[in-house]
Amino acid sequence: MKICMVGLWIGESNGGAYVGGHVNNVVNISKYLSDLGHEIHIVTSVPVYSSSKKNLGITWATVHPIKTQSNFLDPGYRFEVLLKMILKIGRLHKKEHFDVIHGHSGYPIVAFIPAFCGNLYNIPSMHTLYCPIKKRSRLKGSFFSKFYLQKLDIINVLSNNNKKSIEEFVNLDKIKVIPPCVDLSIYNSTITSEKVRDNLGLNDRPSLLFLGNLTKTKGLHVLMESLNIVKKDIPNVKCIVGLDMPIKKNFLEKFNLSNNVILLGITDNMPQIMSAIDIFISPFLNTNGPADYPLSILEAMAIGKPIIASNVGGIPEIIKNGKTGLLVEPDDANSLSKAILFLLSDRKKMRKMGAEGSYFIENHFSSKKIAKKLEKIYTEIKQ
Repeated sequence: MKICMVGLWIGESNGGAYVGGHVNNVVNISKYLSDLGHEIHIVTSVPVYSSSKKNLGITWATVHPIKTQSNFLDPGYRFEVLLKMILKIGRLHKKEHFDVIHGHSGYPIVAFIPAFCGNLYNIPSMHTLYCPIKKRSRLKGSFFSKFYLQKLDIINVLSNNNKKSIEEFVNLDKIKVIPPCVDLSIYNSTITSEKVRDNLGLNDRPSLLFLGNLTKTKGLHVLMESLNIVKKDIPNVKCIVGLDMPIKKNFLEKFNLSNNVILLGITDNMPQIMSAIDIFISPFLNTNGPADYPLSILEAMAIGKPIIASNVGGIPEIIKNGKTGLLVEPDDANSLSKAILFLLSDRKKMRKMGAEGSYFIENHFSSKKIAKKLEKIYTEIKQ
């Protein structure tokens, strides 16, 4: 089959990494669908933090990046992207004759692209919605039903929580629940990290890892508050903060954590960094912006790390409290600090949680299994 993937910012950012849950998911799915013998085309905008306009680091698919005149923060950016992607897909379809078009985004409006192109160009269409639709948007259910979602052949959601957010106004027969995938050839419990531990100065020091950005939803401010509590009992605790953007030098000054936090920008050795730390921290306030199953949590679990995460959105569906990690209340630094101190005091429990999580990911989230599930859906809607 010829499959057209559609999404924003798919490709490598500066630093050689794929940044963002939906970006990594499209990259992984495309790679394994290509291995199954399918021809993949990706229509996308250039990654935000990328100096490259052509080489986006994907060799197993043909990438068709669109050039935008507006910045992604500009009001007209979305309209420009929608229009240019629709026109680009139309031109490509005349040449390639796509069998399926598959959109990817946490933003419902992006679903307009596969829905519109599917109907205009007569291509079977589906869209993967990465996070739940906000309540205020659900009140406009008839709007979304008519113009975005109901026009699709299939709406894939990543979680049962995500499904609940759309089932009020979408035909249930159209909905599939297929989670994001983890490339187990890259993220697995055999990864070694001695060199990284030395380089980061983590040897014999309790260590944590946070990945995300500075938006309030990611909860980094909560983690910083909790670290100030934790360091009273464990002064040598280290927390690696990996951000998907350039880092401001004065970022840590207001938190008084210069000796406890290591700031990293975009990096291409994240599996080794994940392997080097003790606990992965995900203090989201909600999952309305990130994927409902944050991919970074799944990757850390695959490597065998225990997770401490907020009890929000679809996260409780993947973190079994007390078994694969600990769930804490969102926006609660005291709750988070207690969970960190509890786990750091029991290495045996940390190892057991990590092993349980790794086993769970291998059985439910491998790229090969997810690619085969999608292949089956493509075949069904193509008939």
